Amino acid sequence: MAVSFALKNGVATSNDLKVMAPLFRIGGSGQIDLVQNNLDYTANATVVATSTGQNGKTLGDGLKGLTVPVRLYGNFGALQYEVLLKELAKAAVGAKLDEVKNQAKARVDDKKRN
Repeated sequence: MAVSFALKNGVATSNDLKVMAPLFRIGGSGQIDLVQNNLDYTANATVVATSTGQNGKTLGDGLKGLTVPVRLYGNFGALQYEVLLKELAKAAVGAKLDEVKNQAKARVDDKKRN
C-alpha cells in the first residue's frame, strides 16, 4: 500500500492511493478534512485475479477486470459509503463497446486479407 497527501489548512488531499493485493487492486483520491472531521474519498477496486478451488469458476471470474468505484464520505463518527453505480455502468458499457469494436476491426482486417 502506498499513498501520499498534500496538507493545506487542515485538509489532506490525496490522488495516488495504490493498494496491490494478489486478487485485487485499489486506487483512489479524495480529501480528509482534519478540522471538520470529514472524509470525501473515492476508492476504485479492481478484481485482477481469482482463487479457483477444485470445482472451477468462482464469483470473481466474472468480475475480473471490473472496477467498482466506492465513495466514502461524511463525518468521522458516522462515515457512509456508496457504490457509484453510474460510473460503474459507464465503465462496463465502455468496455463492452471496446470489445465489440475490436471484434469488428478483426473481422474487417480478416476480410481485407482474404
